[in-house]
Amino acid sequence: MRTCVIISVLCVVAMWCGCAKSASEEKSPEVAVLADGKSTPAEVIQSMASFLQPLGVRPSLGRDFVAEDLRKGSPGVAIISSKFWADAFASRPDVIGAKIQIANRDFVIVGIAPLKAPSLEGRKVWLAQQN
Repeated sequence: MRTCVIISVLCVVAMWCGCAKSASEEKSPEVAVLADGKSTPAEVIQSMASFLQPLGVRPSLGRDFVAEDLRKGSPGVAIISSKFWADAFASRPDVIGAKIQIANRDFVIVGIAPLKAPSLEGRKVWLAQQN
């Protein structure tokens, strides 16, 4: 039991410092994201579960992914990084509920990732991967 706790703590620390990606994240190359009428390049990451909670952080605005977001057939939702929010939306506070488009598919923004860990930096969009 003690070994499991130590390993869990080390994994969270590695994710916090940006040394490792969460096992629940599947990274893709930078792609064009249509946001607010213009194309903005971003790293798009498919997330199979909440990824902010293990880092001990809460979204700057909005919410993290919830179980319903991961169900097949649910509307596509996204969490965007603070950098993407600034570049694509000029840090507008009304961005929650706005739509972005990736590969001709619409996603609704449900949260803004805070600048609390290196793994959250950069121009990124996390999508809830549906089962």
